[in-house]
Amino acid sequence: MFDEIRQLSSEEMQALWTRGLSKGDSFVLGKKEYKVTVYTDKTFRIKNTKGVNFTFKIYHNGFFIEGKQANLLRGAEGEIRRDLLNEYNSFHICSDVFKLTVQALKNE
Repeated sequence: MFDEIRQLSSEEMQALWTRGLSKGDSFVLGKKEYKVTVYTDKTFRIKNTKGVNFTFKIYHNGFFIEGKQANLLRGAEGEIRRDLLNEYNSFHICSDVFKLTVQALKNE
């Protein structure tokens, strides 16, 4: 699974983990906890513990992002890449975002 994820482009990596989400899911990203409040075929919304909403509009070729959404996705990509670098580190625990990416790949 690590090799499959390693071969993804940045855009694919940033988008893939979101496919493993569903309404009510919680995950940690960058030491902050997030919860999925809405997930439909056109939109998904993520809310952090401070009450900040991140809304994504889904299109046929991906989803529209700007500002804080882009930062959230870049943070997710960074965590995935860190997990890839620590593949053989027995003390490393993979991030929630990496686990969501693996789940999304298994469901394809």
